Order: sequence, then structure tokens, then C-alpha cells
Amino acid sequence: MAGTLLFNALREAIDEEMGRDPHVCVMGEDVGHYGGSYKVTKDLAEKYGDLRVLDTPIAENGFTGMAVGAAMTGLRPIVEGMNMGFLLLAFNQISNNMGMLRYTSGGNFTIPTVVRGPGGVGRQLGAEHSQRLEAYFHAVPGIKIVMRRGCLCLRLIPRSDSGRGLCRERMLTEAIKFRTHAFSLSTEPRSL
Repeated sequence: MAGTLLFNALREAIDEEMGRDPHVCVMGEDVGHYGGSYKVTKDLAEKYGDLRVLDTPIAENGFTGMAVGAAMTGLRPIVEGMNMGFLLLAFNQISNNMGMLRYTSGGNFTIPTVVRGPGGVGRQLGAEHSQRLEAYFHAVPGIKIVMRRGCLCLRLIPRSDSGRGLCRERMLTEAIKFRTHAFSLSTEPRSL
């Protein structure tokens, strides 16, 4: 077991998934050459290119909707929310499309998408960036919420065809060391 920082473990998990599956892509604000606000996607744009690590404008509803459409066509997007508080702007896409489209389409579409990002109280973020939105998303049929638990966060959801999930890390855990573990997970889809 090796100790690592959370943002490094998340980057390793994303890198592993992108290397394993050419359909996995990352999209969000500053995720490309800047490497994301918390450096989770650092160096991935150089490795996988600008089409798989896509910098987006500040338009959470737009790029989350784009991820839903990309998932409907066979891609497996990972949406990085710079901060979970901003994802209220994308709530319609997450709840009505990402969460329920499998059901409203009679099972014709799956939306294998991960939405990840930090939330909760952090250093000097105060009133504008400290929202905890789990209760909102918990009430949406079809959404799986995964709280930070090492690399397991991104390894559970994208491998299932029915995976639609919200992966949230607490702000203050970005710099806390934890132990990573090797996991052997089935890639077989599970029904809800």
C-alpha cells in the first residue's frame, strides 16, 4: 500500500480509465493544459489530446448537457465540476437527463457519466463555494453518489454501462494523505 495525495490518486484513476478505454473523456473548465483547478487532470491533455481532455467555457449547464449527449453516442465522459456549488447551474442536465434518461427512454439509452469535483467547506472559500449538494442529488432517481474513498471513487462507476454518478470530494481532503488499495472490480453491468 502506497500513500498518496487525493488529487494524485484521482489523476491516476482517470489516467488508468482513459488508457484502458478510448471512449473515456474528461470535460470541464480549465481541465486541459492548466490541469484543473486542483490539478486532478494535470498532464492528461498532453497525453490524450485536446479532444479527450476538453476545456470548456464557464457554462456548467452547457458542458454537462454535452456530456449527456456524448454518453448517449457511446462515449464515457467524466465531467469535472470546478466546485460542486457551480453544479446547481447544471442541475437540470444532471437530474432530468443524466439521471432519468435511461428510464424515460425505456432503456434505449444509458448515460455512463461521472460528475466529480470538490464541495463543502474549504480554505478561504466561504459562502460562495461551500455548498454541500448531496441531498439534492440523492433525491434524483438513477444517480449514484460516491463520496471520496481513495481511487475507488472513479473505478466503481465508469465501468458499468448503466453508471451515472456524482463523485464528490470534500474540499479539505484535497491535501490529506490516505492509503490506496488495489481493487479488482467486475466490469459486468448491474441492473438498478
